[in-house]
Order: sequence, then structure tokens, then C-alpha cells
Amino acid sequence: MKVKFLEAREVKDGLGVVTQSFKSGQVIELSTASARHWINRSAAIEVQDIVRIVQKPVVLPKSEVKATPVVDPTSPKRGRGRPRSVLRPVQD
Repeated sequence: MKVKFLEAREVKDGLGVVTQSFKSGQVIELSTASARHWINRSAAIEVQDIVRIVQKPVVLPKSEVKATPVVDPTSPKRGRGRPRSVLRPVQD
């Protein structure tokens, strides 16, 4: 299982001698038991193998590109011009 260490950690034997050391950000393949040990202590997280597929963007000719307005069907329609409730002065 692959894990990524979130912080630096050292493994010591019974005499206090460092047998393994892991750096922060290091990605390493460990046995499932060892990986779970570090994950349970919040020192590491599991890393999934990610396969990235890169595609070339599809470019449409300008004649095929159509702009469509975005209309929210739930919004009330607004009238144009002045509202009818506005009184206009009388012109002679």
C-alpha cells in the first residue's frame, strides 16, 4: 500500500537506534499493516495511483459556435422602460 507521510517520523529499535526515517511528503510503498500503523497515528495518508488521461481540446469552427442566453425560468420577467406607476407631468 502506498502512503504519503504528513510529518517526519523515525523508527527506532529496542536500543534506541534509528532503523528507518521518513520525511514529510515522502511517498513510499509499505505493507498493509505498516501503512495502517502510520495512517492510524495521523502521520500518513493513503495514496491512490492516479492515471491521468490528457486529451486535446476540441476546437469548433466559428460557424458552429452558437451563443445561447442563460435564462432562469424561476425569475420574474422585468418590464422595460419606466414603470406605469410613475406619474408624468402634464405638458401644455
